[in-house]
Amino acid sequence: MTRENRYIVIEGVIGAGKTSLTRLLAERMGAALLLEEVEENPFLKDFYTDRGRFAFQTQMHFLFSRYQQQRELRQQDLFREKTVSDYLFQKDRIFANLNLSDKELALYEKVVGWLELEVTRPDVVVYLQANTDTLLERVAKRGRPFEKDMDRQYMQALNDSYNYFFFHYAEAPTLVVNTNGIDFVNDADDLKDLEERILGHREGTVYYTPLPSKERRKIARRSESDPATPESAEPGAAPLFEGATADTDAPPKVARPKRPRKSRV
Repeated sequence: MTRENRYIVIEGVIGAGKTSLTRLLAERMGAALLLEEVEENPFLKDFYTDRGRFAFQTQMHFLFSRYQQQRELRQQDLFREKTVSDYLFQKDRIFANLNLSDKELALYEKVVGWLELEVTRPDVVVYLQANTDTLLERVAKRGRPFEKDMDRQYMQALNDSYNYFFFHYAEAPTLVVNTNGIDFVNDADDLKDLEERILGHREGTVYYTPLPSKERRKIARRSESDPATPESAEPGAAPLFEGATADTDAPPKVARPKRPRKSRV
């Protein structure tokens, strides 16, 4: 008997919509909600102003905060309780590699290696992709004060780093979703389609480019008038990265991201 997906992790770059999707899924599934404690980090505002100076403090605060949440998660019976989280513990390394100096990274690695041993493996990981311009637009819309100084170079580097990480991540079944053309927050059809994909994904890595609900409705109307019309007549948005296609297990080739210059005031 195939075990259902009871521990679901939603991931993505800042502005990808991971927390919004996490809340929506938890409500629909009657699941426990596990949210990353972002605004509680006392170093975050200073980090966006001067990344070089405050990167290590910010990184370690997030690391131990996430670890404490993971310890509490281990006490739950995931065979009985469903949980949806808006972060993957291992993604902490993305920010560490991007922001820390070599000496800081060496110290970080000594700590994180032990902590990762106690982390619960998700049943499925959902990585929400979007291009950098889309991410910046979404960040600007939500208007968090500590994010107003975020620059495009850093966002692009972060986006590249996430892509590199998840194209090589194989510790849990992973669904990579191009979200540029959908709005699962305001469109019930987009949300329902994505939920079905998430709950049904069991193994490997799959790249999924959903059709916007408007396009799906257009295809449905066309199919009703002409049953011979194949559903694939209206392709989805082009995949975000060269070599990536919708619903394929073959990961695209992605160059290792470069660290951005650290801003100093």
